[in-house]
Amino acid sequence: MSNIDPENSALRQVVTDHMHTRRDDILREAARDLTLESFRRSLRGNAPGTWREAVEHLERLAHGPGEEPNLVAHARRELARQGENEPAFVESILAAVRGFCSYGHSGGSGPMAVEYLHDILRWRALTPLTSDPGEWEDRTEMSGMPWWQSTRDARAMSHDGGKTYWLVDDPARTQHTAAEPAQAQQ
Repeated sequence: MSNIDPENSALRQVVTDHMHTRRDDILREAARDLTLESFRRSLRGNAPGTWREAVEHLERLAHGPGEEPNLVAHARRELARQGENEPAFVESILAAVRGFCSYGHSGGSGPMAVEYLHDILRWRALTPLTSDPGEWEDRTEMSGMPWWQSTRDARAMSHDGGKTYWLVDDPARTQHTAAEPAQAQQ
C-alpha cells in the first residue's frame, strides 16, 4: 500500500465512495487491493476512458448480468405495495430511478440530486426568481385582471409583472420581491 500512485488512490476513492449495498462490500474488498493496471487487465484490453466508466463497470460486475440496482428493486417493490399496476406508469418511475442510479451518486451528491429532482419535478426554480420579463407569462387575458405566472416556478403568481410575487401553496400569501436578473446570476 505504500507505493500507491495518485491514479490508483483516486480509483480506490471513487470505488469506495460508490459502495452502498451489502453486495458492494465484496467490491470494497476487491478495491482495497486493486491497482489501475490490474483493473485494466481485468477488462481484457477494454480499459475505461474515465473513472466514471470504471465505476460503472464495477457496478455492472457487482449486480451481475440481468440484475437491477438495489434502489430500482426497492422502487419496484414499493410501487407494487402501493398498488401501482399500470405497466407504463410503473416503468416510467423505474426508468427515472435507473437514470438516478446510472450516475453512481455518493453520499454527498445523492441527497443533493434528490433535492434538485424534487424541485424540478414540481416545476420549482433552483435559483431565486427574478423580475426578468422573460421569466413571467402574462395571464391577464385569462384572469381579467393584471396577472403573471412564473415560467420557472409554476406556484409563483404576480400582479406587477414579476417584481413581487406570492406562491399559491402559501396560505399566508407572503409577498416576495424578485431578484434583479443580474443579482440572481452572482
